[in-house]
Amino acid sequence: MQDAVNRLVQLLGGWDVFVKPGENIVIKPNLLMRKSPDEAVTTHPAVIEAAARSIIEAGGRAVLADSPGGPLNARILQWVYKGCGLTEAAARSGVILNFNTVETTVKVPAGGILAGITVLEEIAQANGVVSISKLKTHGLTRMTGAVKNLFGVIPGLKKMEYHFRMPGVEEFSAMLVDVARTVSPRLHIIDAVVGMEGEGPSGGEPVHIGLLLAGACPFTLDLVAAALVGIRPEDVPTIAVSIKRGYISGDIKKVRLLGDAVSLPRLRFRVPPKAIDFDLLKANSRGNLPGWLISGLNRRLRPHPVFDRDTCISCGECARICPAGAISIDKKFPVPDLDRCIRCFCCQELCPQRAVKINRPWLGRVLFK
Repeated sequence: MQDAVNRLVQLLGGWDVFVKPGENIVIKPNLLMRKSPDEAVTTHPAVIEAAARSIIEAGGRAVLADSPGGPLNARILQWVYKGCGLTEAAARSGVILNFNTVETTVKVPAGGILAGITVLEEIAQANGVVSISKLKTHGLTRMTGAVKNLFGVIPGLKKMEYHFRMPGVEEFSAMLVDVARTVSPRLHIIDAVVGMEGEGPSGGEPVHIGLLLAGACPFTLDLVAAALVGIRPEDVPTIAVSIKRGYISGDIKKVRLLGDAVSLPRLRFRVPPKAIDFDLLKANSRGNLPGWLISGLNRRLRPHPVFDRDTCISCGECARICPAGAISIDKKFPVPDLDRCIRCFCCQELCPQRAVKINRPWLGRVLFK
């Protein structure tokens, strides 16, 4: 893996382009939750270890920092690092594991929808960031790669506030683009050795791709990643936002690809259907439809979480992390209030038992495909 990572970065000019002696460089992986590396939910520790060694060899101080989903404190970080294979990787490579959970606010460059974002202090104080994401499908944004990975710089349950403030797919994706522009990593690497398709980012199936991708622009890199697995750029809302704003053209033929010759697409991911922003509660602003009818139509049009009684272990994590407070526990089993549900699918994304599935009604799939 070390040779592969170094060869990849050498194509972009070498580590000296991205790391200067004495600099504090944060490696930002995808540590969605405590999962073993073979489940393909998190960035593989071998990729992180290789990058850390090279950063240190270039004279930098390598620090690994991320905020998994849910509550955040030093004890949780230690538990996640251990479960994701990073405690051992740190011991071998010399990368420092971050336990600082202090947050700070940083200004967002003009041209987006946010004025500022809350991030981990370790991220804000770094000289530079190297983002190492995992290529997966995603129930809300259809694909998670370079751009979506940076949502993890927002600390702990603060992420739930962003979901609640921006429940629509388009506005949430615009916020993700703002976060990527604000953090502005010097280098983006995508771990696509083994990706995830289907009900990602945590409940899908691992699929072998056999590649590492890298670039300085997260929007272009995601465009290439989408083409690699057969997803149209317009179907990934973060890519669509970056095209609309003029950050990239959206034409894969205009991207100069270096390295091993790879035909696009290399394979075709099974992806979740598009998330639906349409909500009759908002459309009925004049109040000319009865509430019972709106509620019934919403349920028949919009996707919603379904909880598997056979798999659920009654841990209550879904209720704790729901941004809208739409999940209650009744007789040790989660019950969603679908009128309050904002369809962020955090419950499915962060369920440790994969006990949450997204039901996408056939009528909604037909009307909004």
